[in-house]
Amino acid sequence: MIEVFKTNVDSEEKAEEAMKLLNEKLAGCEISFDVQDCDHVLRIDSQEEHLTGKIIALLSGMGFQCETLSD
Repeated sequence: MIEVFKTNVDSEEKAEEAMKLLNEKLAGCEISFDVQDCDHVLRIDSQEEHLTGKIIALLSGMGFQCETLSD
């Protein structure tokens, strides 16, 4: 399942910092940021469902904004 989020992670350095934490907490997920996109998109591909709340909470805990990106 691929989940897509709009964030305020606007640099490669911040994306690397966020990805480090997400990789620790969400083992087995493929995680990528597109900081060049106007929505600073975070994509997470996981076999596990219902991670949305956990992802938002993890990024919020780091001081980032994160919300589900609608189609």
